[in-house]
Amino acid sequence: MPEENLLTGMSSAYDDCHAASPHAAEGDRTVNPDGTPKEIGCANCWPPSADEAWEARSSLPVTAELIDESHFHVTLRKCPACAQSFVSIFTETIDWVDGDDPQYWTLKPITPAEAADLVPQGGSLTEASIDALGSGRRCLQHDHPKGEEARSYWRPR
Repeated sequence: MPEENLLTGMSSAYDDCHAASPHAAEGDRTVNPDGTPKEIGCANCWPPSADEAWEARSSLPVTAELIDESHFHVTLRKCPACAQSFVSIFTETIDWVDGDDPQYWTLKPITPAEAADLVPQGGSLTEASIDALGSGRRCLQHDHPKGEEARSYWRPR
């Protein structure tokens, strides 16, 4: 049976998010109201190493469940140390062969305004609205392809 992406094209959520970047790299900044750069996250939630950031993800409390489907899960998370908000996206592609289906996680830092805009949308979020989040900021990608070891890495935006 052909591979089925149950996300109706949501693969771009992780496609948009390979190269390693140091903490506070150019892709890790937003702009303060006065136009000066603002660093994203802290050492607790957004450490320099992608592997460390993947481990840190589990300590970020979920503040909102936006979409909760068996093969597609979107949540908001927030760092208790610095209050940085993130959107966490889980996708699983079902191939109907042998189990061990490919799984992908994306963690995107977002602004408080972006987080606030997402909550009322909940399950009606569109691919375009998720894809637009975190524009210009690197994101954490954790991929576990079928039959391969999982790996964490930074993706530029």
